[in-house]
Amino acid sequence: MSAINTIIKYMQENNISILKLTEEILKSTNPEYKKLHQSLASEATSICVNFYQDSLAHDAVKSWAMLAVIRTMEKELEELSHQSHGLHFRATTATSEQLEGSFVQEIAGKICAVAPNLWMLVRAALQVPVNNGSNMNVDLPEFGEIERDLGKIGGDDMCDVDLEGHVNEAERMEDLDSRPVRDAVNPKEKILALANIYYAAECKHAV
Repeated sequence: MSAINTIIKYMQENNISILKLTEEILKSTNPEYKKLHQSLASEATSICVNFYQDSLAHDAVKSWAMLAVIRTMEKELEELSHQSHGLHFRATTATSEQLEGSFVQEIAGKICAVAPNLWMLVRAALQVPVNNGSNMNVDLPEFGEIERDLGKIGGDDMCDVDLEGHVNEAERMEDLDSRPVRDAVNPKEKILALANIYYAAECKHAV
């Protein structure tokens, strides 16, 4: 009888489940379990893949993975929408020049740094290759530089102005490219709208 069969038989005879064994290894502070703990941790992805490919476990693993992703995105977007990150501004319009210039790249850098998983999801949703030769492969600006520049156009003390600092009255911009940003009603929607516009432009440049 092989060692694995011996272990399985022993577990069955003593009513020890895989879950109970795994939890004991992960929670234990016993030095003798350290190698087993490290082994489980290093193979965590492979274990999940095996469960995902199993017909009995597939649906449960998929549901858990989706819930984990949703919770991660919610936390990152909540964090990203805080005023401390400089993206909580009242601007309601953006010109095509601004959307294609450094302004959106700075916002992109902020999103990428504060919410990397959300950034990855936006890329995947828009089917933008990770290495598409775009300028997002270069080093991103430091937080301080981003905060300083965005501070000029953001904050709760601002009146209703556009991204160039002009009062949005009779001379309000009607650039079609700015509608997704203009229609967004809260900071989270504006962040996602700007990210969507930026990557739509990235897709065009990648073709």
